[in-house]
This record gives sequence, structure tokens and C-alpha cells, in this order.
Amino acid sequence: MKKPQILCTLLLSGSIFTLLSVPAFADSAVIRNPDNNHWYQRFDTSMGWHTAKAFCEKRGGYLATITSKTENDFVWSKLASKATKPGNIWLGATNDKTGTEVYQWITGEPWSYTNWGSGEPNNFQAVAGGSEKYLQFFNASIVASGKWNDSGSYNQGEITPIGFRETSTVCEWVGKGSWNF
Repeated sequence: MKKPQILCTLLLSGSIFTLLSVPAFADSAVIRNPDNNHWYQRFDTSMGWHTAKAFCEKRGGYLATITSKTENDFVWSKLASKATKPGNIWLGATNDKTGTEVYQWITGEPWSYTNWGSGEPNNFQAVAGGSEKYLQFFNASIVASGKWNDSGSYNQGEITPIGFRETSTVCEWVGKGSWNF
């Protein structure tokens, strides 16, 4: 009886970040994009944007940044479109720091390419008292698949958005062997 009681105590006293920082199993192989020599991997463990960002950084990478149509098509076709959950896929851009609707890549790369879905970004969750400041691929409908959406971060303490869908993550690394598992 003491073992279950101890386990419950540990789970109840841990934070959501601690629980999600447990190593997740990759849901794809690490694959190289021959156009930019960057490496990518998809994880279908659902987590909020900030947790996903920290998750990739802990592994020596960052949330995938999409700076060209070629890269968008590669990441979508090889990884994001194959996510096992009917949700969306986090990407590495936000407008959280700008105070405007202007998005920035977390790596500081120029924001010169976009692939927004029709009517996006729309900050739709603002209607429900939340905000949509984080970038993701749509993976919920044939019409919008592969297009971008603005979304809430879904982290602890944030309003759960209307129509919440579990969200996968794609991490990116600049060079082979730079990942840290």
C-alpha cells in the first residue's frame, strides 16, 4: 500500500512541466533535409508550446522554423502530415514578444516566408478570453492541412481553447550529431 501512496504523492506534488519533461519517444526517425542540411524529428507527445520549445532545446535543437516553401513542403510531407494525433504540430514562431500581430522565428531568422491558412492569423481565442500567439501547422482538415494557424500555447494556467486538439512537435537541428538525447 505504501508504494501507490508514494507514487500519488510524487505525481500530485510535481508540476505539469516536470511530468512532461519525462523523455518522450520519438514518433519519427531523425531525417535530413537535403536542401538546407538541417535535421528534423517529430514527437506526438501532446504538450503546450512553451513546453515543446523547452523540450526541443533540451535535446540540443529548437522548434522547427520554416523559412521557405521548399522547407515547408519537406517538413509537412515527411513529418507533420504523418502525426498520429488528429491535432496540429507546433512550429517555432510567436508574436508573444512583439506585442503586435507580427510573428518572429525563435531563432531570429528573417520572417520572409508565410503559409497561413485562409483567414489566419486571426487570434480567434481572444473571443474566449485567451490569445493565439504561437505558430502551428494545421493537421485537422484536408482543406487546411499543411497551412499555418495561430494558436494558444495550451500551457498550465492558460484557458483551454475551444476545439482543443492534441498537438505534436517537430524539433530541428542545424547539424548531424547536434541533438542531445
